[in-house]
Amino acid sequence: MLSSEMRACGILHQDQPKRKLRTAIENTPSGQLLIANNTPLSSVTRGQRLTFTPVEDYYTGRRDATSGIMFGNMSTNDTEIPVAIKHHDNIASALSEFCITQHLISEGHVKPYQPLGFLSGRDSIYTLSAFEGDVVSCDTITDGTDNPKKIQKVLLVGAATLARLHKSGVAHGDAQIKNTAFSVKTGEERAIDLTSSYFDKSGRGIIDDMHSYIDTLPDYISPVLDDEHIKEYFIDPYLSLVAGALSKKQQDSVHRVTNNL
Repeated sequence: MLSSEMRACGILHQDQPKRKLRTAIENTPSGQLLIANNTPLSSVTRGQRLTFTPVEDYYTGRRDATSGIMFGNMSTNDTEIPVAIKHHDNIASALSEFCITQHLISEGHVKPYQPLGFLSGRDSIYTLSAFEGDVVSCDTITDGTDNPKKIQKVLLVGAATLARLHKSGVAHGDAQIKNTAFSVKTGEERAIDLTSSYFDKSGRGIIDDMHSYIDTLPDYISPVLDDEHIKEYFIDPYLSLVAGALSKKQQDSVHRVTNNL
């Protein structure tokens, strides 16, 4: 059980080599927070006490897509910010997601949640990220609806999210509707649930992502979409967005996915 109170143990400078980041995380005592620099929490001083308070309203529309993630406010004497706290099985998993997130921020093609740091627990590790209340996961849109406009919006978000990830050299690793999201205020896509994501040097992850997204559509959308609908609102918008960013071989592979629908 995660304690509601913790202390800051220091600031993590994100431009360090990965091995130094790992060492810093490994050396974080249980119950203490290693805070990423240049974030809303980085003004906190070493040893300062922080309190996490769950906020029920933050869970609205997110329960099915966020199993194991805690939402609430992280506060000190003079700071309170909304956060999401996510459990990881090991440091390697937490650090991998952190590095992917930092890479996406630097590339600028798609916006992930801002990473805030790492929380060490007893035999466990957690990542902290900034919570954005106006961002919704796409499975909350498809749940219980067959409205064509809403379904089209979800497919377009999926296409744009994967295209922007792939242009950044990243494969999602678990591409499906519940792992895509957007801001209801701006319409801007968000890259979420990056636990299985990886740097895709071979390009194979592009095809795996496309297959995964298409193959899992029946889990979220009923009645089953016809092939033309998938092509018009997912495949074609994806190809338009990655034009010039993928090699001809990679684009041919995506076309084969379409042909096998």
